[in-house]
Amino acid sequence: MFLAKINDKGLKFSSVFEDFFGPVESFFDPYGFDKKISTKANVREDEKEFLVNMEVPGVDKKDVNIDVKSGVLTISGERKETHTDKKSNWSESYYGSFSRSFTIPENVKIEDISAKQENGILSISIPKIQEENKKESPIKIEIK
Repeated sequence: MFLAKINDKGLKFSSVFEDFFGPVESFFDPYGFDKKISTKANVREDEKEFLVNMEVPGVDKKDVNIDVKSGVLTISGERKETHTDKKSNWSESYYGSFSRSFTIPENVKIEDISAKQENGILSISIPKIQEENKKESPIKIEIK
C-alpha cells in the first residue's frame, strides 16, 4: 500500500507540467495574491512505517494542525508575516495558509502517529500494523 496525494478535487497524481512548473495555482498566480503557500513533501516507506517529511520553513509548530479523518491525513497551517516594517518595496517571502492531504492505507496504527518539527522540516511517522508471525500447529481432528 502507499500514501497518495489528494487535493480538493480528490485523488491527484502529479503531472509533468506540475513537476516542472510547480502547482498550477502558483503558476497562474506567481505573486501569491491568493495567500496560499505551497509546501513540498517527501513520502518514504519501509517495513515498519510511512514517513512524511514536509518543508515548513518559518512556520511555528503551534501554527500547524495534523488530523486524520476517514482515512485521510491532513496537514494544514499558516506561515505568518513576522516583520512590521512598512518601508519594504520588495519581498520574495510567501506568507499565508497551506494544506496538504494524503490518503493512508488500512494497515497503519492511526493512534500511534507521531510528529516532530525541526529546522523547518515537519516529520510525521505513521507506523504500520505488524503482523505477528503465526506458527500454525497441526490440529488433530478426531473422527467419530
